[in-house]
Amino acid sequence: MLPHWEKIVHYATLAPSTHNTQPWKFRVEEDRITLLPDLARRMPVADPDGRELFISLGCALENLVIAAGTYGYEPIPYIHIGSTISIEVALPQRIRPRSNPLFDEIARRQTTRSLYDGHPIPDADLQVLQAAARQEDVRCHLFTGLAEREPLVRLGKQAALLQANDAGYRDELRTWLRFNRGAAAGSGDGLYSAAAGRPSVPEWFGKMLLDKTHAPGRVLRQTDEELRSAPALVVFSARRDDVRAWINIGRSFERFSLTAASLDLRLAHHNNVCQVGPLRAELARLLDLGEGEEPVLMLRLGYGELMPYSFRRPLEEVVEVLEPVL
Repeated sequence: MLPHWEKIVHYATLAPSTHNTQPWKFRVEEDRITLLPDLARRMPVADPDGRELFISLGCALENLVIAAGTYGYEPIPYIHIGSTISIEVALPQRIRPRSNPLFDEIARRQTTRSLYDGHPIPDADLQVLQAAARQEDVRCHLFTGLAEREPLVRLGKQAALLQANDAGYRDELRTWLRFNRGAAAGSGDGLYSAAAGRPSVPEWFGKMLLDKTHAPGRVLRQTDEELRSAPALVVFSARRDDVRAWINIGRSFERFSLTAASLDLRLAHHNNVCQVGPLRAELARLLDLGEGEEPVLMLRLGYGELMPYSFRRPLEEVVEVLEPVL
């Protein structure tokens, strides 16, 4: 069986995913690892087209490629798109381990949902981040000036308000909230309250208060504070709106995220703008995107304290090992 596969897949599972749904499965064979979408973990309300699911797979793929190189393989990924979709990473030969500075950041990276301190990011670091994000099908747009960030703040608040008033969205979000360490560790997934800087409370109490903590007025104020605390807002756009481009967005974003961690920068998603069709179209016009190009990720970037980490499911829940036929 493939040496080091447990470590390689472990690092792949540390990738970010929407609401920490971890919508992936791995099939391990003698000379390859195949990454598959777990459609049971998609979010039909927030992500009906599966964009964010496949972006999450792209993030996991990038981690897998980085880890495989570090453990002495020359990974060759291939995206299969047909009646089913899979990402096969061939690992046919051993090479000398290849040092990659981003490898050490895989375990340190996190989505930090607390407020940031507003301190400006040096231009040199912003250039490093944009270089890290270079990828086929992908453009990374950075907004640092107060005036240029304001339209994005407005769109972010509109999206937050629309979703706060959407009963279907609230119900879907509710299924992924974990109000204390025990619940988060037990499920191994979902949005752990402490990771967002919120106190841990019993599950029954958190669910009882959910309508108050996610009341439209409160959500609007919180979104405004979060977006204005960040010295930079970032939008990733896909030159084509299809599965291959979404996976490439994930790879690009994960390198961006790991590079941000290496610079002691924090980031958090505000992707609801891209989840609401009319607002996504308005964002595309604001970015002056070409025909067929779509904004698919929006996030804030800045300096802040590390928060508790979210949990991951054990490997046995996400891996199928196919033994070689003798």
